Amino acid sequence: MNIAIVGAGVTGVTLAHALLRDDHRVQVYEQRQTAAEEASFACGGLLSAGWPSPLAAPGMAWELLYPGSSATAIRLAQGLRSANTAWLFRWWLHTRKKAHAAQQNAALALTQLSQRELVRTSTDLKLEYETTDGLTVLVRSAQDRERLGSYLQWLNDAGIKHQVGDASLALSTEPGLNTQTPLHTAIHLPQDTVGNCRQFTGALKHVAQQQGAIFSFGHTIQAIRPIGGGVELDVLQHKSGIHTLAHFDAVVLCSGVASLGLLQPLNIQLPLRNLRSHSLSANLRDPLDAPKSGVIDSLHNIGITRLGQRIRITGGQELGNTKPAPHAGVLKQLYAALFDWFPGAAQMNSIQTWTGHTPVLPDGLPALGATAVPGVWLNVGHGLRGWSMASGSARVLTDLLAQRECPIDWQAFSTKRWERAE
Repeated sequence: MNIAIVGAGVTGVTLAHALLRDDHRVQVYEQRQTAAEEASFACGGLLSAGWPSPLAAPGMAWELLYPGSSATAIRLAQGLRSANTAWLFRWWLHTRKKAHAAQQNAALALTQLSQRELVRTSTDLKLEYETTDGLTVLVRSAQDRERLGSYLQWLNDAGIKHQVGDASLALSTEPGLNTQTPLHTAIHLPQDTVGNCRQFTGALKHVAQQQGAIFSFGHTIQAIRPIGGGVELDVLQHKSGIHTLAHFDAVVLCSGVASLGLLQPLNIQLPLRNLRSHSLSANLRDPLDAPKSGVIDSLHNIGITRLGQRIRITGGQELGNTKPAPHAGVLKQLYAALFDWFPGAAQMNSIQTWTGHTPVLPDGLPALGATAVPGVWLNVGHGLRGWSMASGSARVLTDLLAQRECPIDWQAFSTKRWERAE
């Protein structure tokens, strides 16, 4: 098949390579000038099956609407009045315990598949990118430990390899931790990893180009039209301002919330919303005072990761905020986490801030597969787990396109679950 991909982030590039491996012809369209320039640019780099996204967790509705009530991992950016109440209601339904348990298990299956596929791809292609093993979750108090009770039970029930201990466990995995910051419990996940998402995406893009994929940067898809058993794309080239028409057997949207503008004229309803995330990146001052791999401050779901000779702090998610400027309060919280746990790690004169937007769906799971419109496929809505799920999502989509049996139950990610959404 001749397949177009819209979006050259980690999900789009990973899918492009997987399609090439299945002997498809691939062309990737990206509005930016290079790969991994948006949500994949300065993410935390967690490749985690053991630390789930808090978006649809039980109790999150209370934290969003009453942020002073407890530790808040995600904020409602503009308050309830300006939010889409229908979307919030649908999201609230997915925060109930039974629904959340099913979503968590589906996400685990996809992330574990993704881990296996990523290892296979990296090994086969000998890709070089910064990566380290292990993730340690830091729990500040007994109250926080109690709040994570259901999470610890899920780790046991799911058979995820982990260790639970006190501060001595944390120091054995991360000796650079500041011992002056109170620490009640540490949870170590040895099978999770940290890696440089942008480096990986760039390296895989280079391989895909060598294998025949065409990358068209500085191009925006203006419209998709079903035609003759395939699709016709209206393509705008930024530099020349010229519109061209391109024909493909199928198109896969990996373009986040921007996908909505292409889907709406096709009468495909998808309840995507922006989740804005922030990060701080800095050169290391002293490697001995920095994390060896990655830690999570569980109180506010802030990640602190080691990426080669740099340290990155990520968190402060805001639902529904599309502004480009960083949130001053969120940045203050990220700095506070850095100073609490690794106060001597960063060269403070080299710190760079970044704000990115990732697409989320009410249940916190991506939409994968064919839509009701022939030839139009989706690979969107991964939220904060884009890299953690990218390789697994590519495997699911290539299996579906080839009508092969999928190694996991993919129905939880089917686009059909939103056919009547809005």
